[in-house]
Amino acid sequence: MDDPQNKTMILIVGDVQKWTELGRQLPKMANLVYCEYVDVTVAFIEDLAPDFIFSPLVSRNFDLIDLAVLLEKIGYKGAVRALIPALPNPQYILSEIMALCPNLDVDLIEITPAPAPVIH
Repeated sequence: MDDPQNKTMILIVGDVQKWTELGRQLPKMANLVYCEYVDVTVAFIEDLAPDFIFSPLVSRNFDLIDLAVLLEKIGYKGAVRALIPALPNPQYILSEIMALCPNLDVDLIEITPAPAPVIH
């Protein structure tokens, strides 16, 4: 039997409307919630109580620094992970965010595109 108290709640913050307009299939799971940056409020975070928040590094309406500063101000205690492309010095970005938001558990996850299939 599933223990509802054992579910890790995950929040994805991003351009959800744009993603769906582009036809992206967003996974649907009971413990996975998508929202736009403007939806991130004290009440929303308190009600949802996400364990993890995932976000792109840069989006059309916000970037990771905007989100991190807001979450620090709200008092969010979970983990924040940004999905990033390969960058020359991601540690620089991470250290800047950690300096601005010392109480936030933040890290970067590098996503590399899958290689193109080879047809023989």
